[in-house]
Amino acid sequence: MRWTGACDRSARNWMHGDGAPSGAHLIGLARGSDHVMAMLLELTGHTEFLVAADIHAVEVALARAMGVIETLKRQRLKSSD
Repeated sequence: MRWTGACDRSARNWMHGDGAPSGAHLIGLARGSDHVMAMLLELTGHTEFLVAADIHAVEVALARAMGVIETLKRQRLKSSD
């Protein structure tokens, strides 16, 4: 409901398979859920975008890891002084 602005009853109906979200609500669901977005990309035959999203996630994780490594290096250098 928070992702789409839809009412409680509509969201419950979607969850139970009694109806489907409108296009605008589906976009809201895809924005809020990586799983929904992945399913949309698969169903529309655009799996190459899934790979791009995975690569971006790896790049972000590597950047964070490098930041941690740099912090540990600096701490190690300070403690050896």
